Amino acid sequence: DQYRHLAKGWAAVIATGLGHHGLEARPPFTMESIAAVLAALVEGLAVRATTDPEGTPPVTTPERDDLSLFSGAALAFLTSAVRPVGTTGTVWSHAEATIGGEE
Repeated sequence: DQYRHLAKGWAAVIATGLGHHGLEARPPFTMESIAAVLAALVEGLAVRATTDPEGTPPVTTPERDDLSLFSGAALAFLTSAVRPVGTTGTVWSHAEATIGGEE
């Protein structure tokens, strides 16, 4: 019940934030599945950082010391999971266009 309650709230927050920037979920993702993936990322990284702190480094550069492993991974995920409102194409077509299809 706690997961469902939190996911519903985060899905609404994500929808509002993305909508403000003219973005929507790229199929097959929904706001709910985006919230679930981001929550799992937070939880997984928290467990990893607790059990192996030296193996879970922050992702920082001299230009961007405010980045973390979570923010870098979330950005990479969201880049494929969202699209400008009104465009077409699924996450699979986006992946083929950006990183190529089967070799």
